[in-house]
Amino acid sequence: MSYKDYGYNIKELLNSIRFEFENQEFVILVEGQEDLDFYSQYFKFEKDKVFFYYPPAPNKYNKGMVIKLAKTHQNIAKFCAIVDADLDRITKKMINEPNIFLTDYHDLEMGIFMSSAIEKILVLINNITKNIVERFIKKNGCKTFRELILKKALILAYLRYLNYLHNWNLSFKFIHKSNLFDTKNFCHYDICIHYLISHHNTNKSSSQLKTKNVKEILEKALKQKYEFDLTQFCHGKDTCKIALYYFNHDLKDKRKDEINIFTLKTAFEEADFMKFQIYNNVAVWIEEN
Repeated sequence: MSYKDYGYNIKELLNSIRFEFENQEFVILVEGQEDLDFYSQYFKFEKDKVFFYYPPAPNKYNKGMVIKLAKTHQNIAKFCAIVDADLDRITKKMINEPNIFLTDYHDLEMGIFMSSAIEKILVLINNITKNIVERFIKKNGCKTFRELILKKALILAYLRYLNYLHNWNLSFKFIHKSNLFDTKNFCHYDICIHYLISHHNTNKSSSQLKTKNVKEILEKALKQKYEFDLTQFCHGKDTCKIALYYFNHDLKDKRKDEINIFTLKTAFEEADFMKFQIYNNVAVWIEEN
């Protein structure tokens, strides 16, 4: 995809960026506002030494645009990029550039899910209702809360993966604004498929998909023994949404307050971030440059 596809003239965009950052020692490119807010909070660099920036492009193109910008600026200025790994490690399509860094897990949200933030919330829940978490995990035949949630996230993870393999061109962005995560709909592949295909066929009538075909392919995939690292395979936003559902339903009991994504992010600490490999990789890159 070229910069014209993003609605920008490449020369104008590059000149604009050079002019804007000519006095900055380092520029870290990220995919969007949420990433900018997160990384600028936890990377502790000398004031005015590092500037975080994301290109003004539609969300679905931001990763590709960030990577292209980082590659273009590799020999011009001290630019690096932080992008979500997505399925890159699963599909073996790794980016081999010294100034482009992938998140440790599938995405930023999966990193939060794998941090101590989850344990803090589980301790809080147990303090209100003793052993409720342990009973819930045992009831669902799992050893840990994370194991349970990642298994619940598998259906959507496989649909995302199969969408990539078969070029179905399904859109998943709308599901986080739908009521898919308000009930246990995410546990039922019939409902998940219905949500995705109904949205697809309504908005993209030129390439109609049949529920039966998608269902058959998904059922076949689910029967196979997966060997994926689920923290790379499952989408972090899906996973966090599912965790939040159980926090606010099966594990709510006497607790009055709702737990939301802001609660998770607030429970995440600098010490969690410093354990990420991406923290060390970016810090080393800046030190060496």
